[in-house]
Amino acid sequence: MAIENQVKKKIQYLFRVPGNRENLEQLYKSLSQPSKGFCLCQARPEERAKILGFFYNDSLMKRIRMIDMVNPPLGPMELQQTIIEADEKPGPKKDIFFIYNIEGTIRLLKTTPEVFFQGINLIRDFFMQFEAEFVFFIDESLVKTIIRNAFDFYDWM
Repeated sequence: MAIENQVKKKIQYLFRVPGNRENLEQLYKSLSQPSKGFCLCQARPEERAKILGFFYNDSLMKRIRMIDMVNPPLGPMELQQTIIEADEKPGPKKDIFFIYNIEGTIRLLKTTPEVFFQGINLIRDFFMQFEAEFVFFIDESLVKTIIRNAFDFYDWM
C-alpha cells in the first residue's frame, strides 16, 4: 500500500490535468500485474517523454523493454525482429514492451501513416504469441489513422 501511495504522489507531480493523472495511474496499475495484451497510449511527444521518464526511475523498469522506433528506423517487420531478439535475450524476462516514436519512423521511412498501420495490422497475430503487454505510444493525431487502417489491430487493444 505504501508503494502505491508513493506512485500516486509521483504521478500527481507529473501531470497537472486530473484526467492525465488518472490515465497514468490506470496504466501503472495494469502494468503492475503480469498480463498479456495491448495498450494504445495517446500522448503528445512532451507527455510521452514525461511518462517514459517516470518509468525509468520506477521498479517496473526491470520488466520493461523500450523500443524506440527511430533508432534505427523500424517498419513492422523490423519491429517483429526486435521483439523476437528481446524475448530470446538471456537474463531477466522483460514482459512489458514500450513502443514509441512511431511518428518519427513513419517520417524517416518516407512512408505514410496509412501504409505503416496497414503493415502493423498484417502482423497483429504475431504479438499474441508472447506472454507480454505491448504499450504503443502514438500522437493523438494518428488515432483516426490507426482505426481506419488497422482496425483489427486496434480492436484487439
